[in-house]
Amino acid sequence: MRQIRKLLVLRSSDRLAAIFEQGVFSVVALSQSVLYARSFDSTEFGLFALIVSLVLVILGIQRSIIILPMMLSEHNHDGREDIAWLLLNLIYCVSVSTLLVVVALIFIAEEGVWRKALILSAILSPCMLLNEFNRRRLFMQRRPLSAAAASVVYAATLLCGLAYTLAFRPEIELAIATWAGAAVVSAVASTLLANKYSSFHKISNQRERLLFATWSFLSYLPYAAYNNATALILGLVSTIQDVATFATARIFITPIIALIQAVDSVDKPASRRAMSQEGLPGLTKSISSSRYFLLGLGLPYVLVVLGTSGVLPSLLFPKHGEDLMLPVILWASVGISMMMAQPSETGLLILGESKTVFLLRVLVLLLAALTFNSFRDGNNVQAAIAGLTIGWASSCALAYARLRYLGVKK
Repeated sequence: MRQIRKLLVLRSSDRLAAIFEQGVFSVVALSQSVLYARSFDSTEFGLFALIVSLVLVILGIQRSIIILPMMLSEHNHDGREDIAWLLLNLIYCVSVSTLLVVVALIFIAEEGVWRKALILSAILSPCMLLNEFNRRRLFMQRRPLSAAAASVVYAATLLCGLAYTLAFRPEIELAIATWAGAAVVSAVASTLLANKYSSFHKISNQRERLLFATWSFLSYLPYAAYNNATALILGLVSTIQDVATFATARIFITPIIALIQAVDSVDKPASRRAMSQEGLPGLTKSISSSRYFLLGLGLPYVLVVLGTSGVLPSLLFPKHGEDLMLPVILWASVGISMMMAQPSETGLLILGESKTVFLLRVLVLLLAALTFNSFRDGNNVQAAIAGLTIGWASSCALAYARLRYLGVKK
């Protein structure tokens, strides 16, 4: 019990540093999205949203096959395997960028939105992948203050590029170039602030890590379909203007997504330690603490969003705001379900339930797809967000039920 109390106290300070670090990233991302949504027309902002969605999917795959196996490995607590994981990350960066260029130039016959989105994503994605790897490595070393310092470097660089883009050349190409540059500068800063790499060691228990990564990747695919890839799917079945409206409404829950990502950076390795030290009672307290922490900070914000949904969207985004009220309300409900679901999925992963997570996400994807198909005749944007609402709510309920079955009662 004493160890658990000490762990929770340490986690509180780490969480605050992680929230500050993620908060810096999120404030910049929010500023970027808001200013581009106000400055670009619906076609250009829709293109920006497609690029963001594609890069988020690429980052999500990195998280499932590289970041999570690295963070949850009990054999890498001293960083001895970091170089091996870094090499895997570099291979992934080159492979993704090459694939995007090949698809853009060979499989897309005409110049247009999709070819431009793929080419610009090929430029941005490796920079973001390197930066994300270095960020996570700092958290694994329990150096959230260093991660926060690197995020300030990222923010300062990106804001300078953002100001230059809007003042002199408000074009999507320059917007992506300055974003990629900021990610590279931040990645360099993170490398300098982290512990030095030790000599090369192979990844231990490679078969176990590969199996975990495989199920984690398979679990991410349906998750991506009803989350980060939704804008891509909407772009395929609807118009680029609908993508712009969808992405503009999503801006209002960006702080909730940031909060979840910040807590996740600390809580996954901390929950693993709690499980190894105290077993199920330790894991139960860890998950419960995460859920209360998320809701305590996030729920008041969601209530503010709901209360101002009839006025604020039109004031902030006059080019896109006329039909935003219901999408913003639906996104707020998605945010609540996301905060409830994240600790439960962490618990399932700690317990080695990767297959269960995969099956749950497939079921949730089917429910989300059915919801979208049922409502898309009226409004594609509202149907897409309604599908996300059903998907996340189902994920929350099913993951919670599975944890209770496994003995985690809170």
